[in-house]
Amino acid sequence: MCSRWFLAIAVTLCCSCTVKEERSGCPCYLTLDLNYVDEGVLRKGGNGELGAAITTQAGDYLPMGVVTFDHLDKDWEYPVPREDVWVCVWSEPEGVVGANVSIPVGEECPQVWLSRGVVDCAAEEKRDTVILHKKWCAINVALSSAGSEMSRSVEVSSSSCGYDSRGFPKKGEFLCAPIVKGNRCSFRVPQQCSNDLAIKIVSSSGTQVTSMRTFQIGEYLEGSGYDWQADDLADVDVSIDYVTSSLQLSFSGTRHTYRFELKI
Repeated sequence: MCSRWFLAIAVTLCCSCTVKEERSGCPCYLTLDLNYVDEGVLRKGGNGELGAAITTQAGDYLPMGVVTFDHLDKDWEYPVPREDVWVCVWSEPEGVVGANVSIPVGEECPQVWLSRGVVDCAAEEKRDTVILHKKWCAINVALSSAGSEMSRSVEVSSSSCGYDSRGFPKKGEFLCAPIVKGNRCSFRVPQQCSNDLAIKIVSSSGTQVTSMRTFQIGEYLEGSGYDWQADDLADVDVSIDYVTSSLQLSFSGTRHTYRFELKI
């Protein structure tokens, strides 16, 4: 699986490393165990590939290439410096190159699955098991049927636009406009950096806007105890009832109801 470039690094790191000589300059051989990676994760919402990269203490970013789903039964071994290194493994979403996921304005978050963390590579050999975690949140919105004769549009915005090369959420403009069908719509968002996730709902009759309301979903989620730092992000159901002026959030087996004032 090692590229020629990687093999060259291995040869360089291993140069002059014999049993009788000082071995502090020799590499640690890090093996990534992929036995717990679900093949279905790679096939669904992605291109069937798994990418990996290592960041050294000096800040060097070492891309490790990709593995396809038909090679998950094989170990993934690479020479790395003998130190604590940051390892990031991710599923390759369609149209995304590397772990640096920048969501284009106008699109929802892809189905990103990540494994990230520090690995102690001080020994000659180290084995680390890859466990991928769900790093996208599906939000399903249901609007009350009252006024169903009106057309509605939804716009979603936040300041969290994807993930950096180490697998952490990064700041930037996120904006998408999911299609509303039968007073329902769904969209995916990445792990949030702050609580500014918002949904703007515009109701109109013909060419006339009858009502417009922005719901600060991020603040509602924060008040409801939603955990954006969880290993796997929970999906959220949002029910907005204009008749009772209430908003209900449901996630992880919990339900939270809030009242709002509708401005016309």
